[in-house]
Amino acid sequence: MEDKNFDELDLGRTLYEIASAWKGIIDLKLNQFGLNRAKFNVITQLSKQGDENFTQGELSKLCYVEPPTMASLLATLEKEGWVKRNVCPIDRRRKRTELTPKAIKIRSEITNIYKEVEIKIFSIISETRYKEIRKDLKKIKSEMLSN
Repeated sequence: MEDKNFDELDLGRTLYEIASAWKGIIDLKLNQFGLNRAKFNVITQLSKQGDENFTQGELSKLCYVEPPTMASLLATLEKEGWVKRNVCPIDRRRKRTELTPKAIKIRSEITNIYKEVEIKIFSIISETRYKEIRKDLKKIKSEMLSN
């Protein structure tokens, strides 16, 4: 990679632009539920864990946001009826977060929105190429997060 001309190094910018467009599409579609990507991310992370409830700190790590941001997000989600926070029986200083029936009712529908957008965006490339790109990007993500 060292001998690449700097003018040819635009993959990062292209990924940024794709991500920005993606965010706009997803937010527009989630808006019909009164959600955005950040709220969706919390609901999705809680859904993936089944009956296991998480503290604010644990959710912050899972969602890649700072704890104060997560505190504000959880307060909003609770006020809107998407999650419920309960005092942790082991450590009363902490609260554990769980989905409400309102969130459980729509979680598969909002997950399908994400899937539909991804299918539409990546439909221009073959399934084999999609899997290769996905694998490579996950490897890059893993490497970046470990440093």
